Amino acid sequence: NYTRRYTLSLHDALPIFSWVKGDMYALTNGGSDVEHDVHVSPPAYSAVATEMDFPEIGPMSSVTFMLLLTEASPNRNVKVTWRHAEETDTRSWNGVLPPRG
Repeated sequence: NYTRRYTLSLHDALPIFSWVKGDMYALTNGGSDVEHDVHVSPPAYSAVATEMDFPEIGPMSSVTFMLLLTEASPNRNVKVTWRHAEETDTRSWNGVLPPRG
C-alpha cells in the first residue's frame, strides 16, 4: 500500500498529509507534542463531507477527513491551524493536499 506524503517542518511540529482512498485524506501530527484545537481549512468551492475540527492530535497520530474537490475548486491548497498545550497563540501551516492514487 503506497501512500504519497508531503511534509513541511514548522518549529517542532510536522503536519503530514496523505491520501487514504477515494476522497479520504489523513493529517498526521509529525511533532513530539500533542497539538490542540486543530482545524483544516479546505480549498474554496470544495465539499466537506466530515468534521474538519479536531480537539487534539497526539504525536505521530493521525485523523482522517473526507474532502471532495470539485471542478470549481481552484487548487488543492489547505491551511492547518493548531495550538500547543498551554499556549494561547495559534500556529498555522499552508500546504497542498497530495494527489489521489
